[in-house]
Amino acid sequence: MVSLSKDKKGQEIGIEKLYSFVLLIVLVGMIIGVGILTLDKLSSATFYKGVSYNDTVAITINTTVNLDFGNITNVRAVWNGSSIFPSNCYTINTTDGHFIWYNQTTNLDGGIEGCDPDVSTNFYAIYDYRNYHTATRDATAAVSAEVSNIATDWIGLIVTVFILSIILFFVVRSFGPNMGSGR
Repeated sequence: MVSLSKDKKGQEIGIEKLYSFVLLIVLVGMIIGVGILTLDKLSSATFYKGVSYNDTVAITINTTVNLDFGNITNVRAVWNGSSIFPSNCYTINTTDGHFIWYNQTTNLDGGIEGCDPDVSTNFYAIYDYRNYHTATRDATAAVSAEVSNIATDWIGLIVTVFILSIILFFVVRSFGPNMGSGR
């Protein structure tokens, strides 16, 4: 058995004690990882619900327009203040909250009937959405950022200090157990 030192009772402490230290570090890492995964699931399960949100959209033909919110659960209506447009006049990406108006003309030149709004005015999209920007999500993001800093900023420092402490231990031990006793 390779001895590094002797404890208070005079028994030798070997390298096998290093195994329990490394195991402790791995277990702490696993507990932190499980905690982060749990917080992440909790933050994605909490949200604010918006119902019948009236979003003003500028008419732009065949161009993506950003709506105020994503995670749209239900599009109630798209209208110009006087008439509601059929759903085949536009498309809404419900995840990102992007709106595209397709047709501006009447049925005479290949457009869709009823999709001819006045281009000089805005129109309105009324929809329901989920807003995941909550205090839980913000706290989870902050904790995740700090834990990732451990992996990128602190692990190298921890390993360096650990290795330097082992080297220092061997240097001090090389002077012998009776160093400083006056003999």
